[in-house]
Amino acid sequence: MSIIYDALKKVEKSNTAEPAPVEAKDKKTNPKLYLLYVLVVCIGLAIAGLSFSLFSHLPKGETQSLLPPSITETAKIAPASEVKNTEAPEIVPPKEEPRPQLALNGVFFSADKGYVLINNQILKEGDTIEGATVLRIGRDNVELKFKDSSFKLPSPK
Repeated sequence: MSIIYDALKKVEKSNTAEPAPVEAKDKKTNPKLYLLYVLVVCIGLAIAGLSFSLFSHLPKGETQSLLPPSITETAKIAPASEVKNTEAPEIVPPKEEPRPQLALNGVFFSADKGYVLINNQILKEGDTIEGATVLRIGRDNVELKFKDSSFKLPSPK
């Protein structure tokens, strides 16, 4: 009976004992396994990037809109050359009045003064005709001032 009793004790011990070697092996991590995971993820990202660049490439000159066609037709953007600034008033340079059409008909001198005949009117230095002032009378030409500029009329021959 002692043999049976000893056998039962051994069985009880083996049922209550923990399998230590198996658990210790599972808890250890393998660095090669992590390296393999990182390598697989990098290869997957590279393949995804290549496929995206191949399939999303459009020919030159074409554009792709993410909006439906009905919205893109109504919301077209005008080129920069056509856009007008509505916030600030547009500065328009003042229009220059054209120089009056004057015809020098003749030049003559009295004893100490010169006279001109412009558009069939007799004028002396300082007189005004159609907004132009006679500045100087010479034998070959007459100098006139209109607004801020001066010009010469040649004498007729």
